[in-house]
Amino acid sequence: MRRSALVLSATLFLCRAVVHGVPQTLTVLQWNVDHGGRGTDARMDLGRQVNWIAAKHPDVVSLNEVTALQAEEYRQRLEAATGDRWYSHYVTAQADGIGNQILSRRLMLATDGYHMRVNGRFRRAVTEATVELGGVPVNVFSTHLDSSRSDIRQAQVRELMMFLSRFHEPRIVAGDLNATPEAPEIRLLEDRLFDAWGEAVDQRRAVAYPDNPAGPDTRTRGKRIDYVLHSPDLSAMQAEIPDQRDWSGNPAAVQVGTPDDRAVRPSDHNLVFVVLAFRGAR
Repeated sequence: MRRSALVLSATLFLCRAVVHGVPQTLTVLQWNVDHGGRGTDARMDLGRQVNWIAAKHPDVVSLNEVTALQAEEYRQRLEAATGDRWYSHYVTAQADGIGNQILSRRLMLATDGYHMRVNGRFRRAVTEATVELGGVPVNVFSTHLDSSRSDIRQAQVRELMMFLSRFHEPRIVAGDLNATPEAPEIRLLEDRLFDAWGEAVDQRRAVAYPDNPAGPDTRTRGKRIDYVLHSPDLSAMQAEIPDQRDWSGNPAAVQVGTPDDRAVRPSDHNLVFVVLAFRGAR
């Protein structure tokens, strides 16, 4: 379900959804953490990523490119950084142990997983966890699509949608989809789901940073390839791609294809943070 993106935002609105008189929002953070903590200085430092995650106060976190051991370390470090209990579900995808993780402050009512039948060089998978919003179970999915070919990604999207059909709405799909918004594989997803970032841009509730302004093509790497998508019964109240660059040290060793490659990022992807609520809540 595509949304036209005609307006930009200079200010991030703080929105609170009210369901039955009680504020109810679900904050979701999506991040490809580059093999469990590698920054663009080529240094492994999971801790600086955890600091960013904790600072955004998400309810649910979707991480791509982590191993099972790293997934447990993220969980433990988040508990130490926030003082809250965190629940985790991880599904391996690749032969080297890399996969997708969902972390949640809220109790996971159920978990599941799926391994793609169509793959490129690397195997791909989907991680699923069910959490609660306002007394309603919400099914959250984390995935990472093929990085090489659109036709493979389209096949994987069809598999993903078949897997999603086993779960009732509301549904949230987060991940590194390795495709820009106009790609056919993203259009396939948007036949059933809303792009939270595009929705927030339309509503003037999206913000990024000055040389990567809020718009339909706001970069999460060299281009916009990381997403939080949701079913029609949910609505994006706000969205943010924060400026995670550190200009204070040595220049970046890893180039991500943007004009500001000299700055060091904690991952080669920007994180995406969104606030979701039931549609019609205010």
